[in-house]
Order: sequence, then structure tokens, then C-alpha cells
Amino acid sequence: MGILARIIGEAIGDRQSRKKVEQQTPEMFRATNELIAKAEQGNSQAMTELGVNYAKGIGVARDYDAAVYWWKQAAKQKNVDAYFNLGVMYLGNVSVYYKNAYESYAWFELAARNGRRDALDIMNTWFIRDDITGRIEIVD
Repeated sequence: MGILARIIGEAIGDRQSRKKVEQQTPEMFRATNELIAKAEQGNSQAMTELGVNYAKGIGVARDYDAAVYWWKQAAKQKNVDAYFNLGVMYLGNVSVYYKNAYESYAWFELAARNGRRDALDIMNTWFIRDDITGRIEIVD
């Protein structure tokens, strides 16, 4: 498994291991409901974790829009993991709907500037940046 696949698997969850909502335990639903309550109270770590739950479909139906919403709420509070997760989402490997090289690069750059070394590794490995034109492309 390549580094990007491993990182996406860790941040978002790999497709083969995702469970359908009806196969989940009551504990998963209870834990997600607790995250929702904490996130609605403004807890940025809960917002980030809730975004992961929505992206993976843990305790809720999988919903990438809700995942992005909660990560952006956490990012407003300068949550570095939320920056990173948004970078992963905008790479487009999770959902083509969200593929945006500029957006992905910007989120990874924020994560890297705030201590996420793996974000810098991704930026150096998976992006081509033309410093003259400012064009950014994702290496496929």
C-alpha cells in the first residue's frame, strides 16, 4: 500500500473496511451522538472526530458534505487534524466531487505550518507546483 493510500485510509477510512449503518453496534451510535453534542457545543476535537465518523459512516450514514462541514468548523478553531483531513478530502481520492488541487494544497500547507510533518511529505510527493505561474496539480 502506498503512502497516500495509507494516509487516506487512516484519515478517512478504507472502502473495504467500512460498515453499513445497519451493521453497526448501538455503542457506535451512542458514541457518535456524544460527539454530535460536544461538536455542537464548540469542541473542535469532537468536530474533527465527528467529521471522520461522517466520512467513514460510523454511527451515522456516510455523508461527505457533513464531514467537510464539521472539519471546516474545526478548522475555524485552528484544529490541525481538521486541516489535514480537508487536504485529504480535496485530493479527490475519497470523492471526485471534492477534487480540487488548490484547495487540497492550501489545507495541507496549513497543516504542515502547524506541525503535521506528514502533510509536508504529501505536498512534496503528490503535488507539482509551478512557482512562476502559481499552477498546482495533483500527481496521478
